[in-house]
Amino acid sequence: MADLLTPHLHSGGPGPERKITVLGLLVGLHLACAGSGGQRVHLAEAARILGWWIPAQARERLGITDVPAVETASAFEALEGRVRRLFHDIETVCDPSPLPKNRRLDREEAQRLRDADAPERAERARQLLTAVCNQILEASLTPVRPCLTAGWAGSCAVDGTAFATFARGVKTTGALTATDPDAGWYVRDGDHHDPDTLPGSGSGSGKKRSRRSRRVKMLFGYETTLEIVAPTVLHPAAGLPAGTRPPAVILAMSTNVPGADPGGGAVRALADATCRRGYPAGTLAADWAFNNSVPETFQLPVRELGFTPVYDYPRDALGVQEPGPGGASLLEGSWTCPHTPAELKDATPALHRQIDAAGELGSADAPKAREQAREDWVERITARQDFLLAPKGAADADGYRRWRCPAEAGTVRCPLKPRSLEHYRAGAPLLDPEPGPGGTLKLCAQGSITIGPEAGSKHWQPLPFGTPAWQQAYHLGRSSVEGGNGHAKDGAFENIADARGRRVRGHAAQSILLAFQLAHANTRKITNWKAALPQNGREPTRRPPRRKKPPNGSWPPRGYTHPTLSPDTPPHGP
Repeated sequence: MADLLTPHLHSGGPGPERKITVLGLLVGLHLACAGSGGQRVHLAEAARILGWWIPAQARERLGITDVPAVETASAFEALEGRVRRLFHDIETVCDPSPLPKNRRLDREEAQRLRDADAPERAERARQLLTAVCNQILEASLTPVRPCLTAGWAGSCAVDGTAFATFARGVKTTGALTATDPDAGWYVRDGDHHDPDTLPGSGSGSGKKRSRRSRRVKMLFGYETTLEIVAPTVLHPAAGLPAGTRPPAVILAMSTNVPGADPGGGAVRALADATCRRGYPAGTLAADWAFNNSVPETFQLPVRELGFTPVYDYPRDALGVQEPGPGGASLLEGSWTCPHTPAELKDATPALHRQIDAAGELGSADAPKAREQAREDWVERITARQDFLLAPKGAADADGYRRWRCPAEAGTVRCPLKPRSLEHYRAGAPLLDPEPGPGGTLKLCAQGSITIGPEAGSKHWQPLPFGTPAWQQAYHLGRSSVEGGNGHAKDGAFENIADARGRRVRGHAAQSILLAFQLAHANTRKITNWKAALPQNGREPTRRPPRRKKPPNGSWPPRGYTHPTLSPDTPPHGP
């Protein structure tokens, strides 16, 4: 990391030579974080460690000079000043924002500064900041790097989590900015909208806003997008006991204003892990915030990186999502025959309607109604797999792929394809296609069609929605990322949501110090994971949990659990 930063810092010139190196500062920040159990990364504490808590030989090795043997007030202030000036230089070259910190700015003046800033400079700074933060994480992954590169299939999940900045939030419609002008409000309400745009935020609606503010979570700060390992069973090449799963460590991160371009932030983190650091790309679980992105900013780039997206959908995006080339339909992420029965297309919306209706029943009848709804949904999801288009070969370098009609694949029988009436799989359903106003569809007239990557890219996913393979990949990834967020936010340890552990302001400054805390969370998780493994033929030093955890996929959304799903179901699909 020091080699990554040093070329970007000014050296030489008329000023005095630095009496502290970049490597020395980074070591001090790391030790300050570790010494506080991950809760604090204070520059003053780093200065005291570097000046008087490490041996003189270590200071010499780190290039820290002119430090008195005894700590005095003036000696401490001098060393802390060097630490702060060097940290300021580092965060300046990494800061994508041109705004000054630690004072309130007139909003019009702040906007003029943003408009005058060159986009190329801001993008270079953002790339450097992403690389620096992820290099800090990479150092914490050293103990598990061999098993991840040799035995891990690349299954992971992305999610955004908020963390506060060391500044008081202000109204976004006010005349002045906060003392951290780059931060914003995080509102746990769908797309994390600003609180001034929430329903009931206008004049004359104080009571409604008060009720709403008690229900949502609001925080002034930033949002970090994390890529977290989904602990699938490691390949034997990892050299660990059979059935071993890796720890759900944080593999990559990127930071931004809450709700601003979550898809782009995820792509930056994923690209750093796969392209710069060489980790494999596998299934990628993502929630609605990413699935709601513009395809050019998230869905298409993650596929180009080699990831297999796995999505859930909001209610308004269930069922048939959009028409496709040649008459195909995109049904909850999968290309399907246009003549798929209506009750199969409506399987998931019908599940939600039945569950809602069950909630209106008495307490004695509701569980039975919900169970029946779940059974109906599983039956329909299973039945509609016969109507999915079958891939014909692999996609080409540009992402284009041939898809066969299900009648050509023998999973259904169709009068429009006479051959399918003679050669079909046992029990294949018989279609009764209705003639359309435009004549025979291209998919029905040909044996196969070509579908490009842009078609249906917002919702398309290769694993059929709701199947055991989809549930295994999605729920394992989502449980890992939610657990990872909770692990890092634990108040007894890193407590990353609290700004008091990072008493600096600015996008770059907050991001770099947060990266040290996340690296400490990784170290803590890896230590616990190693303690649960057999050590040199001996029993693990850490006892397994007494209570058995439920299998992956057995938690919400309610009704989505397939009865055949088990923890060992491999995350593969047709």
